[in-house]
Amino acid sequence: GTSLREALSLKLRGDATISFAPGLSGTMSITTPLAIENINAPGSQKRRGNMTIVGPGADVLTIDGQAASAIEGGILRIAGVIVAISGLTFANGSAIEGGAIFGGADVSTSTFANNFVGLHANGAAIGDGGTVVNSTFASNLFEGDWPFHAGITGAVLKNSIVYDTACNGITDGGGNLYWPKTNSACSGKAGNPRRGLLRD
Repeated sequence: GTSLREALSLKLRGDATISFAPGLSGTMSITTPLAIENINAPGSQKRRGNMTIVGPGADVLTIDGQAASAIEGGILRIAGVIVAISGLTFANGSAIEGGAIFGGADVSTSTFANNFVGLHANGAAIGDGGTVVNSTFASNLFEGDWPFHAGITGAVLKNSIVYDTACNGITDGGGNLYWPKTNSACSGKAGNPRRGLLRD
């Protein structure tokens, strides 16, 4: 069969969907980050198609970065490609930018747990933006006191739960966005009058 790393690096020129073998569950451990990149030379007008990654469920399969330090994206780095991800847990990623994912992605029904970002960086769970729907952020940590150090940075959240994870510059995407009264904080938290405020 094809490994996840191999599937993500295939030089496809159209849209692609990656799914997992039936019955696959548990933890998939990696020692270096996965990467999804534009296959063309920098500046090229030709772009790789969109990629969709369909996991079996956040409670079924975890991708574990084993806290191995990276520069961008402790678990997944995205460059020049539009990526949609669902049904996975991203855990124990560690990077200077984007502890779990760097490069922005549309994520749904997934969990980010125990990811870490350090130094002059952003996004212990997600760095460099993205849209997250129906997902959970748990115990994602950042180091330092700069305002852009945060568990989630510059993302749009909708119908998600955030606990023990700080955030910065978050946009209310609507629905039930919930920060239980634990160690969570969101310095850039804002509400949309038509959709309601984010709730602590």
